[in-house]
Amino acid sequence: MPRFRLWMHILALWAALLCADLLKAEEGALRVGIEDDYFPFSFVDEQRKRTGFDVEFAEAVCERLQCKCVLVALPFDELLRQTGSGELDFSVAGMAATEERRRSLLFSDVYYRSHSIYIGAADIDTIEKLRGGTIGVKRKTLQAEYLASRWRGTAHIVSRFEDTDELFAALERGGLDAVFVDGFAGYAFLKTPEGRRFGLLADPLLPSPSSSSGSRIAIARTRADLVPAINEVIKKIRLEGTFSKLSRKYFSFDIY
Repeated sequence: MPRFRLWMHILALWAALLCADLLKAEEGALRVGIEDDYFPFSFVDEQRKRTGFDVEFAEAVCERLQCKCVLVALPFDELLRQTGSGELDFSVAGMAATEERRRSLLFSDVYYRSHSIYIGAADIDTIEKLRGGTIGVKRKTLQAEYLASRWRGTAHIVSRFEDTDELFAALERGGLDAVFVDGFAGYAFLKTPEGRRFGLLADPLLPSPSSSSGSRIAIARTRADLVPAINEVIKKIRLEGTFSKLSRKYFSFDIY
């Protein structure tokens, strides 16, 4: 126990010194990106307050870094661009570390794990019935890349959607035969009154066992010194039980 407390003290001192240097260099708070509208990870509640799993996780990271942070809500592709350009210091938006993204971004260790699912009308009881149909997906995501390869020449892929609300709205209107989404957002939609007339079209598609699997914090290359600090903070959040508490608040299962 004394050794654990000493380790936590050293981490706190290290984070405080790191953050002090960063804020001095930036003359202000760290800019932290979160996704604009992605229930239950980032959304505006009935009190008009921005909340969600990623929002609270980002706040926990900043608190343990002992840094003042400003959360900036943006569409997913804009998070990629602004973190890559250094306009944002880091983004907490469940990003996978693909080879392409690693060219412009640094990544933390995995902080949660997910999978993807097809959702469609109840009369489409198998994804094979989507041949010749229309499948919607959020733009510039791993799901969009997968669909482009999986259904090339056999289904029409619509990847113009900026957020899941827009994607699910198109499904409700009948403009899509199915959508392909992250499982957490998909299950949340199926529990809503609007989502109850839809269902899963196949078993969840698990991520491949590669270095890109798992959801990570994306970090600007100009903030390379943040990588080890954020990785230590992720470990601390898990060890102290904060991660489990947040997971239970937003999900009915462990998301790590």
